[in-house]
Amino acid sequence: LANQARDDYEKETGKHNYVAGSIGPYGAYLADGSEYRGDYDLTAVQLQNFHLPRLAAILATGVDCLALETQPKLTEVVAILALLKTLEPTMPVYVSFSLRDAEHLSDGTSLKEAVQVVTKDPQVFAVGVNCVGLDLVTPAIKAIKEVTDKPVIVYPNSGATYDPTVKQWRFEEGAPRFVDAIDDWITAGAAIIGGCCTTLPQDIAVVAEKLRGVGNNR
Repeated sequence: LANQARDDYEKETGKHNYVAGSIGPYGAYLADGSEYRGDYDLTAVQLQNFHLPRLAAILATGVDCLALETQPKLTEVVAILALLKTLEPTMPVYVSFSLRDAEHLSDGTSLKEAVQVVTKDPQVFAVGVNCVGLDLVTPAIKAIKEVTDKPVIVYPNSGATYDPTVKQWRFEEGAPRFVDAIDDWITAGAAIIGGCCTTLPQDIAVVAEKLRGVGNNR
């Protein structure tokens, strides 16, 4: 369906949009919130064995790029990138981490260290964060910009808080909302902006409108 929407839009406008095939973390498979903690200890081979069937299936669909997203562990991303080299060494990839705080991945690894490692891979065309609270985005962008010239991608949650025990999202009264922070992200240097959990089409419409206002480089 995504490929068809991409192709239909290109026929109508002459513009090619991009379909990204999502590769989430092993932690999400556990369904206990581990993607926000990264507290699982698998070897690189075990991680590759887990990811291989999904990775092969997604590559077969004709996506334009891969999204290694909501990744809480640098070691898992490194293992996936190594596996990809054996399957499709020319496929563009972006890497997006989940965070414990503005300076650390969910498992405690330094965000700057993780960015420096993954951006050495020539297949990685952008790096950033997703599925994080709004308050972490701007400082994370600034930290990432300090160690790489590659485009920064951010797509946090819309402002709701997730309770992994009951598996529900809740909006707290008076909490900041997704659309209120976009200008700050642009100023900080984000090049690719979107939304993760509980983000709605109208939120993305606001993103698109604001990015059109700052030129075609984003």
